[in-house]
Amino acid sequence: MDAQNKNIFYPKFICFVCSFILHDPVQFNTCGHRLCQSCFDTLKDNVIKCPQCGIETQRDQIRPDRGYKNDMQSLSIVCSHCNWTDVFNNYQLGDAQRTSNEMDTDILRTTTVLDDDFALNQLDEFPEAISMFANSIETLNKDVQCLNTELLEYQNKLQHLKENASNVKLAIEAERVSYEATM
Repeated sequence: MDAQNKNIFYPKFICFVCSFILHDPVQFNTCGHRLCQSCFDTLKDNVIKCPQCGIETQRDQIRPDRGYKNDMQSLSIVCSHCNWTDVFNNYQLGDAQRTSNEMDTDILRTTTVLDDDFALNQLDEFPEAISMFANSIETLNKDVQCLNTELLEYQNKLQHLKENASNVKLAIEAERVSYEATM
């Protein structure tokens, strides 16, 4: 998707392949970079090299990024074809409506097929989404374990420093008493 004002967006919202605003973004799990679903679909290999950084990723490790897509919904867009301005979500809806108005097909038949396809696609994507969430939860749990281990290490270091400070304080006090006794 193009927009007159895409140059003001953070580069993270722009597809590295087509240079348009990300449309149905997919994310490389290895490097975190994103590109449009349609740009991803043009890449046919099982191992795909990220166009942005060159890190290789298995095709099945590149997933739709719905959270990121949701983050983009509030971006302010100026249409590239006219002066229409609104948020990205409404731009997509308007673009879809303009496209559907241009189609010269039987609306009822098309709607039925689209609804059926949509439901099937949603069902097909559900296990992927569950797997993605499970992987995210597993990663978060590992992060929590690492942070807990790090916290315990810092607590032990702090306790050790407190004990050393106490010993130094006692040694200084003993030296002071010894010094005063010799005076």
